[in-house]
Amino acid sequence: MFVALAGSELDLGTGTTAAPTPPVPSDDHFLAPAFVRTVVRELAGDAFFGPIVRGAAATIGRPVDRHGAAILDASRTPPGGTFLVRCGLLYRRGQGAADRLCIPAGGGLRAQVLRECHDGPLGGHFGRAKTGSLVRRLAFWVGQDVDVAEYVRTCQTCQRMKAEHGGPRGLLHPLPLPSRRGGMIGVDWIAGLPTTESGFDMIQNHVDLLSGKVHAVPTRTTATAADAAAIVRDMCLRSGDGFPDVLVVDHDPKFTSEVFRAFVLLSARPTTRTPTPRWSGPTV
Repeated sequence: MFVALAGSELDLGTGTTAAPTPPVPSDDHFLAPAFVRTVVRELAGDAFFGPIVRGAAATIGRPVDRHGAAILDASRTPPGGTFLVRCGLLYRRGQGAADRLCIPAGGGLRAQVLRECHDGPLGGHFGRAKTGSLVRRLAFWVGQDVDVAEYVRTCQTCQRMKAEHGGPRGLLHPLPLPSRRGGMIGVDWIAGLPTTESGFDMIQNHVDLLSGKVHAVPTRTTATAADAAAIVRDMCLRSGDGFPDVLVVDHDPKFTSEVFRAFVLLSARPTTRTPTPRWSGPTV
């Protein structure tokens, strides 16, 4: 095969042209030299594959089981599979197919295999089943299916470009219009704040959905459902508007607890349930 040197002139039928520079091989792909060196380096210290590699080295190339013990009966397949070392790399013996390269947890190697089998031209952004089948042909590690499912689920390109195959969405159920000031109150928390001298590190926020008035009450992340209910009670009494007709809340355990539900039922003005798809959860 004739390969022109980069930059040399080629006399073609249509004229003279310079030979293009050949592409430089990339090290960022499966079984590239840099990838292989990282695999060899990480295998010895891997929690699962390290003992297997040491056991295989002690048996001078004979197949070993998942504990690194030599397999004396070649016709028997031990639980966990058969492993062997070739050219410094650890392989798991396949069942009628090619042996699979064992990928240690360190060095970002598993993410690189998943990226090539899903994002690259070989993968084509297939779903979990096809991507998992392709990865299983080439590599092996414990928990492989879970990692494949998580990688496919969080793939940014798939989330942006692929159509949804779920059922049709239901109709929106907007909140009813408040009938009075203080009649519909939204309650939520602002967390992750610096701790004050009094020990407060969170704010319980109350928003009047008619007037937009906000009552911000300092509280603590360790506050219980009873503490949240007491803050709502005190806020309603101080505001002069009385207890609301509707409390708009989310699925926080404080709101879904029996204590807070009992407070709602025993309040001076009973509250009602209202579906709120635009909020982060149902209402009480």
